[in-house]
This record gives sequence, C-alpha cells and structure tokens, in this order.
Amino acid sequence: MSAKDKIHTPVKNALIKAGYTVTHDPYTLWYGSERVYIDMAAEWTSPPEHIIIIEVKSFVKASIIRDFEDVLGQYIFYFGILKLTQPKYKLYIAISDKTYSDIIQREMINITLQFHAIPLIIVDIDQEEIVKWIN
Repeated sequence: MSAKDKIHTPVKNALIKAGYTVTHDPYTLWYGSERVYIDMAAEWTSPPEHIIIIEVKSFVKASIIRDFEDVLGQYIFYFGILKLTQPKYKLYIAISDKTYSDIIQREMINITLQFHAIPLIIVDIDQEEIVKWIN
C-alpha cells in the first residue's frame, strides 16, 4: 500500500459531511489473486443507495502533465477492473478546489477529462466540504 495523499483526510471528512459513510480506507480491489488499493470507498445509505470508490489526488509533482498522466493511468486501470468485478460501483477522482481551478481548467487536461468522462469530486480542503461533483 502506498502512503495516503496529503489531502486524504480533508476529502474523507468532506464525504462524511455530505452524508456518506466511509466504508473502506483504503478499498482493496481484487482481481483473481491480484489486488490494488484505491484510497477509499463510501456509501450513501439513503435511497437511492449507492457505493462510490474514490482515488484522492493533490498534484504535487514538478510536472503537472506527468501528474495528470499518472492520475489518468490509475483511473483507467481501476475503472476497468471495477467494471469487471463491481459494475455497480462508480469511480471518482477527488481533488482540491485549488487544483481544479489551477490545473484541471487547462484546456488540454480538461478536454482529456471530458473525452474519457472522468467523474470528479472537488473539495474545499480548508472547509472540508464538497463544492462540486462532475459526473
């Protein structure tokens, strides 16, 4: 298991504030005898009930593009395995509102996110609140 992202706890607290129950921290995704760890799973218990899987990212590398390539690769990898093993679960990438405004709004990155229809959870890290869902 890798270390938790620096915004992991604020994202977790924001999900709880929004009415989710964090059920796994981290979430272990199995495929046969192999496993990977995704940052967390959360469940909305009011109708309609649903479970979301969240990968938390803060974009801290020297190269924003390299960071984005890593995030995109992880998302595609996890998405495929989830579709095979847990098709009802929805995978999200959680980022800070600052990352969203500074990085994700860059045209090349934004176009790629739209092309792949990658769902995002945008979190105000200071207030520990979800400010936007992008489905």
